[in-house]
Amino acid sequence: MHGGTNKGAPKGSQAKAGALYSNYYTDDEKLLAEELELESIDAELRLCKIRLNRALKLEAEQAAEALELERIVETPAIVGGVPITDDPDVPPVQQKTFVRKDYEPIIQRLLGRIESLTLTRQKLINGMKLDITSSDGSMTPTVIELVAVGDDESTG
Repeated sequence: MHGGTNKGAPKGSQAKAGALYSNYYTDDEKLLAEELELESIDAELRLCKIRLNRALKLEAEQAAEALELERIVETPAIVGGVPITDDPDVPPVQQKTFVRKDYEPIIQRLLGRIESLTLTRQKLINGMKLDITSSDGSMTPTVIELVAVGDDESTG
C-alpha cells in the first residue's frame, strides 16, 4: 500500500493560491487582495496585510465611538437593607460594563509578521537570482570564484 491514488490537479477553489484564506475575506478585502502587488509572495503575507488593514480600521472606528457595551446586570433596588422586587415604582439597579479592545498589540504583532515574511521573501529572491547564459538555454546559478594571486617576488 502506498497511501492512495493521485486524483490529478486541484479543481475549483483548491486550484487558487490562498483559497483557504480568501474564503474569509470581505468584499472590500477581496478587492484589496487583488490590488496588492506581491510578486512571488505567498497568501500568508497577503492575509497579514489584509488583517492589518482590518485592525487599523477597527482601531480608528473605536477611537471615534464611545465604549462598547459588554453587558447589563440588573439587581433589585435596596431600600433600608431590604431588596425591593415587586414595587413598579422602584426600578431595579442596572450595572453596565463597557469594554474597549486594545488593537495596539494586534497591530504590532501583524507588523512584525509582515516584516518577517518580507525578509524571508527577499532572502529567497536573492538566493534564486539566476543567470540564463548557458549555451543550451538552461538556467544555471551565477557562481563567482575568487582566486588568490600571489606576488612572484615574495615567493621566490
